[in-house]
Amino acid sequence: MSVGTLESRVYPMSEFAAALLTQANIGIISCIGNKLYRTERIREKALHFDRKYRFNEDGAFFLEYVTDAEQLCFLNEPFYKYLIRTAGSTMSSYRPRMFSTIINTRELIKEIYLKYDVWGNEQQVAYYRETLGLMLNSLI
Repeated sequence: MSVGTLESRVYPMSEFAAALLTQANIGIISCIGNKLYRTERIREKALHFDRKYRFNEDGAFFLEYVTDAEQLCFLNEPFYKYLIRTAGSTMSSYRPRMFSTIINTRELIKEIYLKYDVWGNEQQVAYYRETLGLMLNSLI
């Protein structure tokens, strides 16, 4: 399993932000269990799983966590296997407010791009491609 094309190292946040959707697998954003978080940072920022992001609380939590980070350590190695079950799961059917949840989470990504001044053509194409893909997948 690949987690993206980023190499394992410490990234300045501006560099990681530039690669967020272009070189990193979307799964690094959407899964809470593939990251380590500093408890004191969570407390300082008063982070929690916001119901505004009803179907992607994990992704929103991560994006809010890194919004004002200076750097991020990335390891391009899978340390566990994650089984995705589609039958009977929340991923297997259309849900009301799904599109608004997708848009809300995607706006956090856009905020990061703009904050770190990396909202270039490559990031815009990746942003809209991923957003459209998520919406289409939610309909399938």
